[in-house]
Amino acid sequence: FFLQSFSITMTDTLPIVSQIKSILQLLFGQTDRALETQVNFVDATPLLSQLKSLYEIFAKKDLIQAIETQRKFLIITNATIDGIPLVGHIKGLGHYI
Repeated sequence: FFLQSFSITMTDTLPIVSQIKSILQLLFGQTDRALETQVNFVDATPLLSQLKSLYEIFAKKDLIQAIETQRKFLIITNATIDGIPLVGHIKGLGHYI
């Protein structure tokens, strides 16, 4: 389950932008993609992803899915940090040292 890949774009992580994207996808009949966009938004948002994981653990009793949600959140967060000028450079320097 840790090797499962996912498809996400930066627009999926931005509030309002991801909702507009989903609405447009629905209008053009792309219901699966609209749902994927919203799941990506929840998984990329700090508070929402943590609440989703809690729900998966306690309500659904699905530890594996909760771990997958956390893994996806960490990958997205790490990629976002790497893309911030100077911050990504400092992080890279830390890995080099």
